[in-house]
Amino acid sequence: MNTPSWTDPHFRVRSDPQRRAERRLLQGWWREVELGVPPGRDEGGVLRNNMLPVAAVRANPGLNFLAPEVSDYAQERMPLVLQHDGTMDEDRLFRNLLSSMPMCFNLFGYFRAHREAAARVLSGASGLDVAHIDEIEVEWTPNGAHPLGDRTAFDAWVSYTTASGARGFLGVETKYTEPFSTRTYMRERYKEVTAWPESGFTQESVSLLAGRSTNQFWRNALLAVAVRRAENFDHGHVLVVALEDDPHVASAMTVFERAHDAPDDLVRVAPMERLVERSRVEPALSAWSARFERRYIDLNPLSGAI
Repeated sequence: MNTPSWTDPHFRVRSDPQRRAERRLLQGWWREVELGVPPGRDEGGVLRNNMLPVAAVRANPGLNFLAPEVSDYAQERMPLVLQHDGTMDEDRLFRNLLSSMPMCFNLFGYFRAHREAAARVLSGASGLDVAHIDEIEVEWTPNGAHPLGDRTAFDAWVSYTTASGARGFLGVETKYTEPFSTRTYMRERYKEVTAWPESGFTQESVSLLAGRSTNQFWRNALLAVAVRRAENFDHGHVLVVALEDDPHVASAMTVFERAHDAPDDLVRVAPMERLVERSRVEPALSAWSARFERRYIDLNPLSGAI
């Protein structure tokens, strides 16, 4: 039986919006042309363009990652997260090329190994004073009792020091093609944190943000506020990393701007394209940034394939 090419129309998923269909196809190209492996099957046994085969990943657990230091960190990090009641899906991380989870490792796992250069990139891309990075972890939840009383987590965590010595952090949310989670959660604790004077939320923010399209976004913002108070940070921000044309991020930010007195003080958006552009001029990051751009951003390989 012949292995279907990444351009085979049978790989298309009818429910995919155009931008997700394009990125799924791009990951098929990456799998076949850059990695040289056949398509793998999903949980239901369906052959998918964006899935790596189980056997190939067993032979090389680093297939889904852009550098050895990222692969090593992902394999080290996963059992630690699960040990502390975090949520990580092994298939998503090691086999799903389209998932934002391995993308987050490919970005912040690499930054973790090159903190000096990463500080300059994150400072320039976010507009924040990130003079020195103290810690970077992917899949981060607070130690001890959760300040929101739930399992809200950041996709990545960056603690830093400013040029004046103040302590700050970035609670990172990464998106590639998926929207924010549409599951809605409500706890009295969310309302309490929203009402804190330093939170900056407006009186109508609960009704604006508690719905399906912004509930996850709201909880991330609340977690940043709660961690900032609990850990006595001088600064605390949510950093949303997504493609420039992400409609879900744009929509959520439009609502958030109505729900917060100073939205830039709490949430910043750093498009992937901007991070890559800033990384190009850093010797420690330039080769990696070209590879990251080729895998996740540049759609030129799709010319004539759609």
